[in-house]
Amino acid sequence: MIAARQAPIVAALGVAAVGTGLILFAGGWLLAPTTGEKLSAAMGTADRSTLAQLAQEKAEGDAGTQALIARSLLAAGKPDQALARLAPVAAGHADDPVLIALMSQALAAAGRQNERLALLHDAAARTDSEADLRRLRVVALAANDAREERFALTRLARMARLEGDGIERLAYLEELAGAGGAARTRLAAYQAAAGRAMSADAMQRLLRLSLDSADARTLGGMLEALAARGASPNRTGIIDELIARGRPRVALALAGDPAATTPALWRRRAELLTALGDEVGARRLLAAAASRPGFAPPVDIVAVAYRLGAPDMILLAAEHGAIPRPDTTLALDLARRLADRPAMIARLDRVAGGDWRQRDPWLAMRLAVATDDRATALRYANMVAPDQRDAARENLLTRFGDMAGLRAYLVERAHRDPVARPVLVERLLAMGARSDATELLQTLAVHPDDMATRRLLYLWGPRPGPAALTWLRRRADQADTAGDKLRWLTLYAMRDTPSRALRVLETNARGGETAALIAWLDLSAEVGDPGANQRAVRRLLDGRALSAMQLQQVTASVLPAIDQALRLTLVRRRIAGGAALPSDRMDIAWAAWNAGDLPGARRAVGDQLAVRPDDATALMLMADIEVRQRRDRGARPWLERALAAGDGDSRIRSTLLARLGRTDDALAMTRRLRAVATSDRSLIADEARLLIAAGRPAAARALFLP
Repeated sequence: MIAARQAPIVAALGVAAVGTGLILFAGGWLLAPTTGEKLSAAMGTADRSTLAQLAQEKAEGDAGTQALIARSLLAAGKPDQALARLAPVAAGHADDPVLIALMSQALAAAGRQNERLALLHDAAARTDSEADLRRLRVVALAANDAREERFALTRLARMARLEGDGIERLAYLEELAGAGGAARTRLAAYQAAAGRAMSADAMQRLLRLSLDSADARTLGGMLEALAARGASPNRTGIIDELIARGRPRVALALAGDPAATTPALWRRRAELLTALGDEVGARRLLAAAASRPGFAPPVDIVAVAYRLGAPDMILLAAEHGAIPRPDTTLALDLARRLADRPAMIARLDRVAGGDWRQRDPWLAMRLAVATDDRATALRYANMVAPDQRDAARENLLTRFGDMAGLRAYLVERAHRDPVARPVLVERLLAMGARSDATELLQTLAVHPDDMATRRLLYLWGPRPGPAALTWLRRRADQADTAGDKLRWLTLYAMRDTPSRALRVLETNARGGETAALIAWLDLSAEVGDPGANQRAVRRLLDGRALSAMQLQQVTASVLPAIDQALRLTLVRRRIAGGAALPSDRMDIAWAAWNAGDLPGARRAVGDQLAVRPDDATALMLMADIEVRQRRDRGARPWLERALAAGDGDSRIRSTLLARLGRTDDALAMTRRLRAVATSDRSLIADEARLLIAAGRPAAARALFLP
């Protein structure tokens, strides 16, 4: 449109110029030039100052003039002023291509690239012309504006005006924008149409975009095409990518393509078969590789065999030369895994040698035991670490069932390793070597209270044999301290026969010590020797200090035939030592009473009543003491206390009632007692005495009639 408008302007400028020339040429009068004439002259002579002056004078609504002025301003390096001239005009002529071109040029010169792209975008969107779209694409490409470039290329593609490079560029931009599906569809269509004309870069992009959906055949075709051009990626990388994307079956199909199967892909195939649960297929593949050198890398054969738990396949591979001779580390690991399969160990020795045994003597021993090779097993037992050597030899002797050899070895070890003796003793006992165990314990039993001594005495039992008794007596003689001597002597006395032990104690130099005397006393009671019993008691009660427990021990072993005075001495020692029996104080009281020592008896009864104030027997004895000392009246309170101390019916209470003059009550109680104990003749005698006391002798005699 602006071109149409420029035609009259140019024509007018031309007419004016011609007219002016005619006038000047004719020498007519000189007319003043018009603005158009000045503008034309200024443009012709590149007079920028005149153009600037005219720009200020010319009306802004004149589109053609403003366009010319803007072009001049642009040429003068004043893009901002040119934009100021063009903006109002362009707003009124939005579709004018000349103005759009000038505006684009001015915006580019002013560095306002975004506005320029917006201007060109709007123009291309309105016109949808190929020229405008390509112009926008060029400017967007230069500005690195992928969005605008993609817009232009997309419109051109719809118009089928996009060729190979453009299609590939658009696919790249679509992938960049996250539209991978659209990019893949576009590149696939282009590949179908262009074939080998597609660039390697575009084909790589198509391959990458197809990994989530394409089948193995499609992917393989693209890989072959890229390989023909020497371009990446390789098949292994794509297989790994498919595995990472969760498409193991496609990856397996791609790896198993007969046209592309290589040793490098063998491990992928085996691992994919395993991952898909086809262990049989994986083992078949492993067997094929193990029997064919070069079919798969050796390291991959070993790795897959381990993964499938098939160490025998490693042996097969070594036998067929599919892998090198196993080194010591690999051979040792295989031996550990195949230890329960002797035939496999023999094969391992053939392909790898036997050096691995020195790395693990324990395993070598185990294998030797399995083949019943005792000499070899013992040889390797000597190769283990020193601190494990004893355990190794014991283990071997046990496995071979050599109990005699094991017993001898344990004894030998115990003699050279005192620290281990307690444990070895128990080992010997567990295997039935009791005599060896006791001999070792004798070397450990240093003191009478040692753990070893207690264990030894337990094993010997309460009546050990003569050798054990001799050993105990010898320990008593050889002990370092007096306390140990006495303790050993006591231990002996408790285990020999009482008569022999008694003789030894009576003649031993330590026999006069308290512990020995108590043992002596106990033995004399056991054999029933009152003389020895009394001698022991007399020596124990010679004034030495005795604990309450020792006094109780003496009391338990005193025979009844002991001298009465000695027995009373023991009773007094018990009372003084806090070990008194309930009857001890009354025994003293009765002894004094029987001896006529009334004051002594009174003191003893008083001591008893201080401890047991309700003791009826003591109260009655106190009453008897009062009577004996001619204090009949003083006896009554004691008798009444004795009666009140008890309850119910009893012979003592019946006697107390009689002594208190309550004969009838006493008679009634006795008869009640007789009704319960009909066969007790003593109760009949008690009733008869009461009847006689009551003045009824006839009734008393009648009790004894048939």
